[in-house]
Amino acid sequence: MRDEVFVFLCEALKVNKTLTSLKLWGSDIRDEGLKFMNEALQINKSLKTLNLSSNTIGVKGFQYLTETLKTNKTLTNLSLSYNTIGIEGSQYIGSAIKANDTLKDLNLGCCSLGNQCLQNICEGLKVNKGLTSFMIWDNSIVDDSKFISEALQVNKTLTYIDLSANKIKCESFEHISEALKVNKSLTSLNLSE
Repeated sequence: MRDEVFVFLCEALKVNKTLTSLKLWGSDIRDEGLKFMNEALQINKSLKTLNLSSNTIGVKGFQYLTETLKTNKTLTNLSLSYNTIGIEGSQYIGSAIKANDTLKDLNLGCCSLGNQCLQNICEGLKVNKGLTSFMIWDNSIVDDSKFISEALQVNKTLTYIDLSANKIKCESFEHISEALKVNKSLTSLNLSE
């Protein structure tokens, strides 16, 4: 989607009061586009679902998303799958999760997260009181599930986590099993290969 077309869409979102779902999968949205989206979602009070999967979001774009999530109280579902988040982007996402209790579903599948990114995001999960579904399928999480385990030991709202298609080794499941012993909210856990 060309920037000027995206600007028109964001301007419309500022006044629209009925649109609840917006899917922009593979629309070539970049950081500048998320600046306009951030401005629109500071005003819009109807949009609940936003799918930004498979775009070209960079660090600045994740910074804009963090600004949005820190103030927006209507967005409940956000999909960022198939975007390369990186370490700095994961710090922004972790910060946004700390500040936003309205978001219920977050999809970060296939975002090349890796262990350091996961650690940054899990810091947000430790204090979040809103997320119920957290999807991080098919990332580069090799074998250290202790960050998820630490978050699960204190998070009281997550009911579903999807860790499928990662390369978590058998011995790392000890961390997850310890968390499951104390967690009282999780009802579904996907560890499929």
